[in-house]
Amino acid sequence: MRSCERCLCARRPILSASIKEFKSLLIVRGVDAPENAAGLMRMVMAEPEVAKYIKGAEWIGGRRWDLITISGARIHLPDDDMGFALSRLAKAIKEKNILEKPLKSLDLRAPDRIIIETQKGRARNLISAPPQKNAKTL
Repeated sequence: MRSCERCLCARRPILSASIKEFKSLLIVRGVDAPENAAGLMRMVMAEPEVAKYIKGAEWIGGRRWDLITISGARIHLPDDDMGFALSRLAKAIKEKNILEKPLKSLDLRAPDRIIIETQKGRARNLISAPPQKNAKTL
């Protein structure tokens, strides 16, 4: 199947001449993305803290997803244990409000760290307050 853009519901593709009428749904892109989107949708919806920030997803290399946030940041998910990566992201949202920061990308592919790329010239804006005493790190 060629690369395409479709709106999906949890069970089947919704085909329409204009996707504007479905703008509240996740937009998926990439070769075979519609066929692989149901699992992604279930995992994202299982993390409501994450779901509210996501506007789209791209199926990468036939093996993993990148999520696109409403602010345009790209979240690189691993090809295995996506649920764990999404739970780590939900924790970072709850504890650090991470998706409210000026991000270009967030890489969750390594299980022991989150790699952050800020928007050009915005690294200083990433730290909004001094660390709290006894604060947990991500």
